[in-house]
Amino acid sequence: MLFQFGNKKDKVLEGLIRELEMNTSNNYKDAAQKSLKELEKAYEEAVSANRLKEGAKKQYGEILTSYRRQLAKFTHADQKASWD
Repeated sequence: MLFQFGNKKDKVLEGLIRELEMNTSNNYKDAAQKSLKELEKAYEEAVSANRLKEGAKKQYGEILTSYRRQLAKFTHADQKASWD
């Protein structure tokens, strides 16, 4: 799931993506949801600070959208599907 941006990778976002990938692959549901929220926040901060070029912004946005879809129903059996 990780994209390669050459030297233009954002280290914070890449680290959060790796953490999120690890949590989802190990079925750590609570940790995965927490990692997703951290990734969303870091992405929004990077965009507002203009740290990302347009291509990187689009690719990180697509990664974020993909994880949002993947984790939409990623819950424990006795929990609601809402993590707000």
